[in-house]
Amino acid sequence: MIEKKNGIVKYLKEIPIVKGTCGETQVLSTEEDFKQGNVSIVMIESSTSPHFHKETTEFYVIEKGSGRLIIGEETYEIKNGMIAIIPPNIAHYIIPREVIKVLVFSVPCWRQDDLFELLEDGNMAVDYSPFKEKFELIDEILLRAGLYFTENMSREEREKIDFERQEFVLQVGYNKMSFPELRELLKIKK
Repeated sequence: MIEKKNGIVKYLKEIPIVKGTCGETQVLSTEEDFKQGNVSIVMIESSTSPHFHKETTEFYVIEKGSGRLIIGEETYEIKNGMIAIIPPNIAHYIIPREVIKVLVFSVPCWRQDDLFELLEDGNMAVDYSPFKEKFELIDEILLRAGLYFTENMSREEREKIDFERQEFVLQVGYNKMSFPELRELLKIKK
């Protein structure tokens, strides 16, 4: 790190990669560098736990990868070049389909004591539903198994796929699995 009176310069290769809440993380700037905000690169290869921040707004810039980003009650398909702004007190989590590389800008600086995981910590958020999370996790499993609906399907095709989806879930018992078990099943294999 080079510290000058006009700023700070760092080199990416010199910044360690650490295991963070959402995956392997390189913290590019810290509260010591700039109190108003910080920047990190996060590699997400398994579903993140639903959480929220009471003070921090997060700006996500997706550099690569695909999957689902759930913010509050809305689900978004993750694509390269996607930008998302997540205000404080909004539940959010990611279900990756492949490794996701995201540049995260946090304002003010991200702090561990401003991270509130839902369910595991007994925290709840108005916009979080355990039912929706289980649906999203199981739906992603079904998508990966090739059991998904398309826009041009006939009613008969939709009914057939719907029956196959129900059978698949019940046979394997996905509906009875815990959140950590479902997240583990969706972990991206390197």
